Amino acid sequence: MEAPHTVEKHIPKQTAREAPAPSLFDLPAELRNHIYRYALTESHELVISDSAPPQQPALTRTCRQIRTEALGIFYLNNGFRCHVDNLDSSLMRRWWGRREIDSYKDDLIVRSQFSFDGGPC
Repeated sequence: MEAPHTVEKHIPKQTAREAPAPSLFDLPAELRNHIYRYALTESHELVISDSAPPQQPALTRTCRQIRTEALGIFYLNNGFRCHVDNLDSSLMRRWWGRREIDSYKDDLIVRSQFSFDGGPC
């Protein structure tokens, strides 16, 4: 009688622990800042409007460390434009009242443009 056919499983030997995948945080802070500037800086002013409320970039919502490092680069390297219709400044006040821009308000006021009823302020 023939021996039953068996299949042997090939189990690779674990010789050494695999090195962890490289991380953004393995890079020096200066290089990360260049990456953030490249990813977060727009060539045009960002418009704040009711139809397009201000959103933080998705990159700044990935983890706390990236948020801490990149949010200032986003706010300080972009220009913002807000138009106020019929003297209703609620949109501007909502954007300006956001807690995450508190640290950048002095620089933002210089870099932002606000217009009221169609004419520049």
